[in-house]
Amino acid sequence: MKFPDPVENGYVAMTNVRHATSYGAWSATVTRSGRPVRLFAAPGAGTEVIAGGGFYRLLKGGDEPTPAILERRVAASTLYGNVLDISGRETAHVRSVAQEGGLDAGFGLLSITTGRGPICVSPPIAPDTIMRAASKPTLCRHLS
Repeated sequence: MKFPDPVENGYVAMTNVRHATSYGAWSATVTRSGRPVRLFAAPGAGTEVIAGGGFYRLLKGGDEPTPAILERRVAASTLYGNVLDISGRETAHVRSVAQEGGLDAGFGLLSITTGRGPICVSPPIAPDTIMRAASKPTLCRHLS
């Protein structure tokens, strides 16, 4: 993929660029030091996913570009929900992600299903608030 001129700042630093468009949940896996790192993304209307080698090199001074994954949408209002699984396990600890709400709704809720069951994450709200996720009362914790 070649970006059309003029290329916006930052995009020129990417190498081996690949892209796809997703209309549902998606995931990507990169391998770092022989271990998988997985990005899970909640669905969004027409998400363009751009992946390639990023600008920063490994801290150890290696020649391998640091992976970069970008998401873009053409929308007046959008909310992104992503989770990184850094467990390094052969089978991912995160199973799926889903998003509820949005900027127009006044809230965003990310529901994450893991090997241990469902959890949800919200932006900063009152600690340990009970909200309805997937139509079920769920204990929500904000991460900071």
